[in-house]
Amino acid sequence: HCSCVQQRRSIMNQSITSQEGAYVDGSVVCHIERVLTPSGTIQDYDLSQLYTLLFASGSFRGGRMESLAKHNAVPVVSDGAVNVTIPQIIGVEGKPLIKAHGIIMVFTWIGLVNIGILLAVHFKVVWPTGEWFQGHRAIMLLVWGLTVIGVIIIFVHAKEWVYDKSNHAVHNAHPIVG
Repeated sequence: HCSCVQQRRSIMNQSITSQEGAYVDGSVVCHIERVLTPSGTIQDYDLSQLYTLLFASGSFRGGRMESLAKHNAVPVVSDGAVNVTIPQIIGVEGKPLIKAHGIIMVFTWIGLVNIGILLAVHFKVVWPTGEWFQGHRAIMLLVWGLTVIGVIIIFVHAKEWVYDKSNHAVHNAHPIVG
C-alpha cells in the first residue's frame, strides 16, 4: 500500500477502487484508481473538474514506505488548471521575477548593508582620512539603488499592490515592512 494514500484511506473507502505503491530506484511510485465523481457523504474532489497541481518531493526515513519525510524542495505549481484524467505533460511556473526579487533583496540587506555598517564602525581607525566614509557612502547608495530595483521587480510581477485587508496583519507584514 502507498503511504501517501493510507492516511486518507479510511475516509475515502467508497471512492478508491484500487491502489498500489512501490519504492523503485529511490522514488515512491503510487498508482491509485478511484471513481471520477464520488457520491455519498464523503468530502472528496470531483476529478471531472480542472485543478491546479502542486508538485513536491521528499525523502524516506529508513527507506520504508510508511516513513515519508518532509519535502526537501520548494514545491512547484502547474502553469494552469489541468484535467487530471488525461495523461499529459504539465509545465510548471518558473517565477523568475520573484526569484530575482528575492536574490537582490537578500544580497543587498544581508550582504551589502553589513559591509556598509562594518566600514562605518570599524574602519574609521584604519582609514582616518575619510576613505571609510567614501566606501560606506558608495555601498549604501548601492543598497538604496538595489532596493528600488527589487521593489520595482516585484511590482512588475504582481502588477499591483497586493494587500488583503480581510487577512490577519501577520500574513500581510512583508508588503508593508519588507
